[in-house]
Amino acid sequence: MFPQPGSGLEGIYGGKEGVFPRSFINESEDSFTLNVFGTGATGEKLPVLYWIYGGSLNNGSSDKFLYDPTEWIRRSQADGKRFIVVTGNYRTNIFGFASSEDLRAADPQGLSGNYGLYDCVSSLEWIKANIANFGGDADNVTIFG
Repeated sequence: MFPQPGSGLEGIYGGKEGVFPRSFINESEDSFTLNVFGTGATGEKLPVLYWIYGGSLNNGSSDKFLYDPTEWIRRSQADGKRFIVVTGNYRTNIFGFASSEDLRAADPQGLSGNYGLYDCVSSLEWIKANIANFGGDADNVTIFG
């Protein structure tokens, strides 16, 4: 995950039955990752759900145990509903949403301070270009979070 302050989720849910904290996940500025979850290849183009974590733009990461969609996908498949879920990381806090005169001067489009949102747009561009390789329908993407 990207460097950030703690979220408190571990304190609320940690230690509860069935919760497996992912303390092995390290912080790094090189955390541009996407995760693709699905029900397996079927030959059909499946709808895609792109999930963006919250955290008030202050913290968050797609690796949090609370955000794992595996069981949701498994149960939905049993009900005849099939889809793909994509999750990814974006920069939060000062790394994703800070701005200054220097940053504005260095940004030719004058859009500094929205880097975390740019990360989400980059994820959507990746989905559009690559999700068909995972059985997804690039023309049927829903964003939620």
